[in-house]
Amino acid sequence: MLTGYELHKDPIMSSILYTMQLSQTLAIKKRARISLEDSCVLIGVVDDQGILAPNEIFVQIRKEKNTAKTNARKSFKGNVKNVAWWEELIEEEDANQVEQKIIEGKLIVSRNPCTHPGDIRLLKGVNKPEFHHLNNVVVFPSTGDRPLCNMMSGGDLDGDVYFVTWNKVITDHITED
Repeated sequence: MLTGYELHKDPIMSSILYTMQLSQTLAIKKRARISLEDSCVLIGVVDDQGILAPNEIFVQIRKEKNTAKTNARKSFKGNVKNVAWWEELIEEEDANQVEQKIIEGKLIVSRNPCTHPGDIRLLKGVNKPEFHHLNNVVVFPSTGDRPLCNMMSGGDLDGDVYFVTWNKVITDHITED
């Protein structure tokens, strides 16, 4: 630098700096998630039994209840000696409590990442007993002219991730057009 070397004109250094900048930008993008109430990100699976009609999906969310006992176990990383005294103070709580919810009604689904407005779909969430054993996945129908997942950025069901929301503030303002 002091010898008159012009760093910005060096193609190798420019390439390295560009790669570093791109890497940091992508890392920030990945960490900058906006939390939205009544929504989740799930892996898509197919209805191999042909139960769902076109434009119908099944979503069942299962999560561990946020209890004081559960939080204690997580914070102590399962060390029973440290948690034992605290567990005695907490009555009638079970660390294995779960909250399950089947999402019915209007749902907005898009493949993650969503790159085009046409990739956002307004679908109907239904409750089908045949799928009650499936948790934290979105079940797409195998019926219809074209797979729903394919209508969203050419997605498929080999591990693609889908954003699902049933937030009334959003779903009430979206029409089927």
